[in-house]
Amino acid sequence: MEIVKIIPKADYATLESIAEEYLGQDLAELKTMYDKYPAAFAGYYIDNALVGCCYGQGGSDGYFTLNGIAIVYPYHAQGRGSKLLAFFENCVYKLGYIRIDLGSADGYVERFYLKNGYTPIALKILVEGDGWKEQQQGYAFPVAEVQTQGEYTKLVLTVRDYAAMNKNEITEHYGGVESFFVFEKNLT
Repeated sequence: MEIVKIIPKADYATLESIAEEYLGQDLAELKTMYDKYPAAFAGYYIDNALVGCCYGQGGSDGYFTLNGIAIVYPYHAQGRGSKLLAFFENCVYKLGYIRIDLGSADGYVERFYLKNGYTPIALKILVEGDGWKEQQQGYAFPVAEVQTQGEYTKLVLTVRDYAAMNKNEITEHYGGVESFFVFEKNLT
């Protein structure tokens, strides 16, 4: 039997194992999120065993950030992630949030979010130094905002045409060391 439900404290150790192995989640941060937003920790169960999780934390302006979603092998890639995500979205809405945002991994993960109604809104690129400033002159994908992340400068580019944006080429153009798309979904 398969069911999606809130992850109870009795299954917290299994949640930790999944989050650490599949998502590289810092366990202290996971505990803080779970303690603050237990009603936003969705679990996918098969025969009473936790095989997937989706969780996050609240932010400002009605945004809730999805920090992790995973279905363990061999149960993944069979539609369970979409069911888990839909349940999570409903939980977040019940908590009073109207939007979900997230930073996405590459490839199939981006396609997963697109398939589930998420819209790419920004490309964030981590760079070292300020050589990027010269690279934006007349470039088709200009920097809209600059942020700081530790020792890096984070360039934020607005997504107007996701299909036209080759993330790897843009990242290389700006001399980036890492990049990811930010997606959002309005829950109303």
